[in-house]
Amino acid sequence: MDFQENADDEYFLLFKDAGWQHVCSEGHAMHIFSAPPGTKPIYSDIETIIDRYKREKHFVGKAALSILAIMVFLLLFNAMSSYGWLPEAVGMISDILLIISTVLLVFPGLPYLAYQRKLKKLRNI
Repeated sequence: MDFQENADDEYFLLFKDAGWQHVCSEGHAMHIFSAPPGTKPIYSDIETIIDRYKREKHFVGKAALSILAIMVFLLLFNAMSSYGWLPEAVGMISDILLIISTVLLVFPGLPYLAYQRKLKKLRNI
């Protein structure tokens, strides 16, 4: 799997020339490739590995930040409901949505932290 926003033909040709077959793409940024066992990875030197982790961290970071922003608004709605500025039903709905968004935050949040840690280790090499 690789993250590259608005990948062009040259990007896919690089993978093809290295023995990797494009399987599918999700949106304009996430691309899945496959290769037989033993095929050399595209990212093999420190600079390209760091670049890849930066892109992947940025990709999942945007998703995590979006969820965090939604959570802030849900907390505001909850507080406003607690003070009587909004109906009690809004507070109950925001509680439920806050729990759901907290669970959803795990999916981009943990990879973001893992990429951050990997980048720190690679920069110390």
